[in-house]
Amino acid sequence: MLLPPRVITLSDLTEEYWKSADFTELSTSSQTIYKGSLKALLYSYSREAAVKFKRESLDRAVYEVGSRYSAGRVRQLKAAYRRFAEWALREREVPLPPLSRGKSGRPALRVEKPPNEVIDAVVLLLDTMPWRELTQG
Repeated sequence: MLLPPRVITLSDLTEEYWKSADFTELSTSSQTIYKGSLKALLYSYSREAAVKFKRESLDRAVYEVGSRYSAGRVRQLKAAYRRFAEWALREREVPLPPLSRGKSGRPALRVEKPPNEVIDAVVLLLDTMPWRELTQG
């Protein structure tokens, strides 16, 4: 009986990476940080096929961790991912998307302009409100 080829998920790929010489040659503390970083970054996508992991998913994952962690922790996450992606391409020939270049620190939220009706209502409210109501006193 012929079985279909097994699809390598990101979880499978990270497990293999953690057993590789590239990873085991790191210090114990670096291993702990990198392992936790990859788990945090790829948590939502761990069961996704590695070859289907696209840049949009990576950008979303970086945005999600950026909203939860400090800028220093996000740098650790990105460093761990870069090292992992390089290994995956070199050793397994699995191309993972590169990280987007952007400003350091937490990513800015994309703010959309509210509908004109909302703007008009706020302007009307501010126009009819006595100016002293807006003081902090």
